[in-house]
Amino acid sequence: MPGEKPEDIVVREVKEEVGLQFKPTKLFSRGVWKDRELNRFLGIYRGRIYIQAEEIVDYGWFNYEEAVKLELAFDYKKVLQKLHEEGLI
Repeated sequence: MPGEKPEDIVVREVKEEVGLQFKPTKLFSRGVWKDRELNRFLGIYRGRIYIQAEEIVDYGWFNYEEAVKLELAFDYKKVLQKLHEEGLI
């Protein structure tokens, strides 16, 4: 949506794509992928995961060693590495 703040975008996208209510508490990282600006937030969530089948093929819970072996979109491997380096995962 034009004019939306990154914090509003993440709240809306998390709700639309996985059905969770998300409250961003901290901007974790910024990046650019192709022509898109990407903002990653840390925060708290509540609710049950409900996958939007048109947007997400599958999901699961992985530890760091398992996650870095996955084929991931965008630059998410770099995000995982930063989370790991900062002791968050």
